[in-house]
Amino acid sequence: LIITAQSGTFSADLPHARAHCASFPALVTTARIGQVGGQKNERFCANCFCYVCDVKASECQGWLTAGHCHAQHTDQHWRQEREARKSQDSGVAGAAGAEAGSAFHGVDP
Repeated sequence: LIITAQSGTFSADLPHARAHCASFPALVTTARIGQVGGQKNERFCANCFCYVCDVKASECQGWLTAGHCHAQHTDQHWRQEREARKSQDSGVAGAAGAEAGSAFHGVDP
């Protein structure tokens, strides 16, 4: 991939963690829950991703209720949440794959 030009703000044009959004600069906070209608970290652009879930911010189930809108890599709490989510997701994917494989091959897991 070679980038030869840009339009607008480079980081706003590409997918990025919410903490790196040029359209809605993030504030460092110890808050653990977002607020409905909040005008700070709760806001996101079309290219923002949830640091914890690694999905688009608009699709994150914990954006406000679990405070993922405040998640940043500089906060140990959020790094632990991200690692726990990765472990949980890989365990679910592994179990689903094992079930799919056993159904396909006729072998019990």
